Amino acid sequence: MAEPGVAELIGRGEEALTTGDWEGAREAFAAAVNDEPSWQALDGLGRTLWWLGEVDRAIDHRERAYALLRKSGDAPQGARIALWLAREYLEAVGNQPASNGWIARAEGVLRDAEPGSVHGWLALTRGGLSADPDAMRRHAEAALEIGRASDDADLEASALALLGRAMLLVGEFDAGVAALDEAM
Repeated sequence: MAEPGVAELIGRGEEALTTGDWEGAREAFAAAVNDEPSWQALDGLGRTLWWLGEVDRAIDHRERAYALLRKSGDAPQGARIALWLAREYLEAVGNQPASNGWIARAEGVLRDAEPGSVHGWLALTRGGLSADPDAMRRHAEAALEIGRASDDADLEASALALLGRAMLLVGEFDAGVAALDEAM
């Protein structure tokens, strides 16, 4: 029987991630990286390592995936990885400057890209990092509008949650709770 190709290994890895089989995903993605270190294989392995609690290695693999991806010109996917890296550098590593740098990269990558849901994720990230409830609300409303327009239910729910938080911070209790309830 022939050895599986890289595309098949990546497919196996994605399927394993979907079912929560972290070890199966690690095995498939690692084999794909060993055969051909494509951005898809590196990204899949990075996401898997995150689920396994290996945050530093996850960041390393996703940074390598981003570097390869940038050469392919897929701006939305590059921005998604950059936003993930921004969040991890802030929340897991505590490195605000690195986080800001990754957000700036996402913005730069998207500067000339066609509008899409990733622009909403960028707005959501900006809002989530804001300490100003009014700025948080503006970013959440922008993300919500984009999420609804692009039929991105995850973005819509996340934007509603951030909007509810912003409303609660300024004392709009009923509206804030309603937004949080809708997000659920």
